[in-house]
Amino acid sequence: MATTAEPANAPKAMNKPTTAKGWGTDAPDQPLPACAAAAAMQTALRPWRRFSTDAGAMSLRMSVGVAAGDIHAFLVGERHRELLIGGPVVSRVVSLEAVAAAGEIVIDKAIAATLDERELGAVKADGRLLRRSPVRALTTASEPIEVDVSIGIPVALREYLTQRLDDGEHRQAVLTFVQFKGLDTLLSNEGPTAATDALDELVRRVQRACDAHGVCFLATDLDGDGGKILLVAGAPAASPDDADRTFVSLLDVLS
Repeated sequence: MATTAEPANAPKAMNKPTTAKGWGTDAPDQPLPACAAAAAMQTALRPWRRFSTDAGAMSLRMSVGVAAGDIHAFLVGERHRELLIGGPVVSRVVSLEAVAAAGEIVIDKAIAATLDERELGAVKADGRLLRRSPVRALTTASEPIEVDVSIGIPVALREYLTQRLDDGEHRQAVLTFVQFKGLDTLLSNEGPTAATDALDELVRRVQRACDAHGVCFLATDLDGDGGKILLVAGAPAASPDDADRTFVSLLDVLS
């Protein structure tokens, strides 16, 4: 189940609740599609476990963690809206993914208890290896909906993405991760409202610093007990002083 929260000072035009099919349901079989999706992704990668390129032999593999439970979803930001996912369940799935080796899927014990023993592998840390996709997992197609997604796309990317360029690009760029921690403790001690306000202030601060110095707020990612904000200078627009603009932006964030 997901609890979605927004800061009290969110612009009214952006303060409309949104729903997604299959999101926030309490169906007892909810973890099964997640396990099936993880197994399907690993299957899709099999042809790429070893392949040849002009630069030599390459291998593409991934590790997966799967956990189930209540999560918190925070809709925050000013220039665009970011959906941040957090809480103890998120921290648990990150820890499960961390112990999974390349090519492995590690699920938490609560999910493992609902599966057939033939679908499970060995115990690994606080979870179990998933040996194969759950046989009773069903997929239900969602009806497509027409929505304006631009409010969720960073401003620096909107015009670039509408150009529909088919060719890839190789660029020199400056990449930065802004990591934040302590979210689980904040949720436990002060509740979702305080966590929402703190995350909103952080994201707005980063967005304003990026706008002021020409750095792109690229994306966010979940992390144990917090998350990460990915910034990039040099893409989609480049300048001779990308590194300097990045450092100044970070100083603004920390000031």
